[in-house]
Amino acid sequence: RLGRDRMVAMPDGTWSRQLNSGGVPSFFAGMRYIGIKERLLWLSQGNLSRGTYDVETGNKLFGLQFGGNYTWETKSWSAGVMGKAGAYVNFANLNRNINGTGDSSTFPDTVYQDAGLPIGYQFATNLPNLVTNGTESTWSYRGSRRTSVYAAFLESKLFTQYNVNPNLSFRMSWDQFWINGLAMAPYQLHFEPARAKINAGGNVYFTGLSLAGQWVW
Repeated sequence: RLGRDRMVAMPDGTWSRQLNSGGVPSFFAGMRYIGIKERLLWLSQGNLSRGTYDVETGNKLFGLQFGGNYTWETKSWSAGVMGKAGAYVNFANLNRNINGTGDSSTFPDTVYQDAGLPIGYQFATNLPNLVTNGTESTWSYRGSRRTSVYAAFLESKLFTQYNVNPNLSFRMSWDQFWINGLAMAPYQLHFEPARAKINAGGNVYFTGLSLAGQWVW
C-alpha cells in the first residue's frame, strides 16, 4: 500500500488531501487453465491424384502459477511491470483425417518416367485403406491420439496508466506470453499415420501491445 496521504496548504488558506507518490509491490499465486487449439488443412493435387490431410490439435493445460508486480503510483499516472510463471499438465489430443483419390493404373509399383528414363521413385504401396474400383483408387485414414505432458509457462507485462480524472483512466501495455510442451498441428504431419504418435514438443510465443480505458463511478 502507498504511504499516508499528504495534507497540503493551498494559497487560498484551504487544505488539500493529496496522494503520496510511491511504489506498490504485490504477489499472487493460484490455479489457471489455458486452452489452445490448432488446425492444419493440406490440399494436394496432381495430374493423376489429389488428396487432403486435415490435422486438428487441442491443448488443455491445468496447473499452478505464481508471480508479482511492482507499480509506481502518482496522482495523474502510474507505471509498472508484472511477471508470471507456471507449471502445468497438458492434456493434449490429436485428430487426423486423410483422404485421397488417384488413377488406379499408378497403384502399386509404377515407376515414374522422365524422358523415357526412370527416376527411381515408386508410388506408395502402403496407403491406408487403399481401395481400387475400376480406374480409380481411393484411400482414407481417420485416427486420434491423446497424451499428457508437463508444460512450462512464462508471462510478462510492462504497463503505464494515465488518470484523466478520478473516474476516467487509460492504460497501455506490452505483453509477452510463452508456453512449451504443446501439440502443434504442423508437427503432426506423418505419412505413416497409424504408427505415428502425437508430438507434444511444440511451443508458442505471443507478444503485442494493448490499449484499454476504464471508467469508474
